[in-house]
Amino acid sequence: MSKFDERIARTPLPILLIYAHEVVGGPYCGGADEGEQFGRTLEAIWDRADRIRVSFRGVEVIELAFFQAAFRHLARRHPVTDILAKLKVVNPSERVLNLIDAAARFTSRDQGPGAGGQG
Repeated sequence: MSKFDERIARTPLPILLIYAHEVVGGPYCGGADEGEQFGRTLEAIWDRADRIRVSFRGVEVIELAFFQAAFRHLARRHPVTDILAKLKVVNPSERVLNLIDAAARFTSRDQGPGAGGQG
């Protein structure tokens, strides 16, 4: 776990704001590796925050592979509906909303009815 993950994992707030560029270490949220890292960070704080707000301010590249990997990681323990209810993007662009929607649909399809999550 990175120092950032450790620091935010101890934050006892009902709403937690995280910046994607801080989690992935730069302005690139384009690949599955960054998405998996982002998913692990979200999982680390999942039970400590009622709601999680995500900002992509400072991110220059963002792709579907990033969101798919993050959703796949979270969907190991949580249904997609819970993920969408808990996570909100601060000032999202239409492109970001479309990418999240696509990743959620792909992950829901992979989970199947009644699957996903024990959270």
